Amino acid sequence: DQSIATFNSLLRLARIEATDGRDDPPVALDAIVRDAVEMWQPMAEAHGGSLVATVAPARVAGDPDLLFQLLSNLFDNAVKYSPAGSAIDVDLRSQGDEVRLTIRDRGPGIPAEDRERVFDRLVRLERHRGSPGSGLGLSMVYGFVTQSGGQIDIASTQGRGTTVSILLPKAQEGLAAR
Repeated sequence: DQSIATFNSLLRLARIEATDGRDDPPVALDAIVRDAVEMWQPMAEAHGGSLVATVAPARVAGDPDLLFQLLSNLFDNAVKYSPAGSAIDVDLRSQGDEVRLTIRDRGPGIPAEDRERVFDRLVRLERHRGSPGSGLGLSMVYGFVTQSGGQIDIASTQGRGTTVSILLPKAQEGLAAR
């Protein structure tokens, strides 16, 4: 099962890298974020935590299924590495010509020397090698964001959490959202 999941993740990553996300039709990212939060909330609660979402209307160009998968990758990491009983903050807002998505957990943090490396394929940080995963989730997120003309940043404080901030170009006005 793990081999199949890894293979499927590699196929998704190849699909992301082969397309220019800026040519995709507009989608209502706020609806996708709400759906992903609704799906992941029970998993966060089972871990003793919660997802706390502040979601404003926002439209970006992209494939809705792929965007949902990318949110799931980010939520999976946040839930997996957060201590029991902690909240994970999700914030989506439009600002100028961009859309900002921020996900903040209160987990162990990512050491400064590993923050760029976590976007590489098949990278698992040493302390997390025993936990489930293929090391491709953040590679897919990074690939989608960069192919869409966006930016991604990870800020982290050892022992006090990680914040993933994603800036995506806002979808062109006048086009119907999917």
